Amino acid sequence: MGLEHGVFMPHGHCYFWDSNILWQSILGDFLIAMSCAILTIILHKESMRQDNAVMVRILRVYALFILFCGVGHLIDIANIWLAQYKFKSLWSIMTGLISLAALNSSFLVIRYINATKFDVLTREKRK
Repeated sequence: MGLEHGVFMPHGHCYFWDSNILWQSILGDFLIAMSCAILTIILHKESMRQDNAVMVRILRVYALFILFCGVGHLIDIANIWLAQYKFKSLWSIMTGLISLAALNSSFLVIRYINATKFDVLTREKRK
């Protein structure tokens, strides 16, 4: 299963190479990819400041998920000209697997928030 584009046409053909649609799609995907990159950096830096191992794991899993989503949008831009649909499909599967890890981490976040709330309420009752 090679990743060469073979018989597939670049996505730009679907737009009939209309420059308005092309540039709107490129701009949208680029803005999303850049936002994902910045969010990834923010989450990674925050994970490095944490001393709670659970929070470090959660932040890093979310950072990885957001990074993979952003790269997916860059691949969409490249597919306008390169037609790397097999690669995009594999990337989407990897992103889906990472999203399952992020989903699992969401349960940890909820447990952590609830435990923190309980701890705060318990301390307030002691006062």
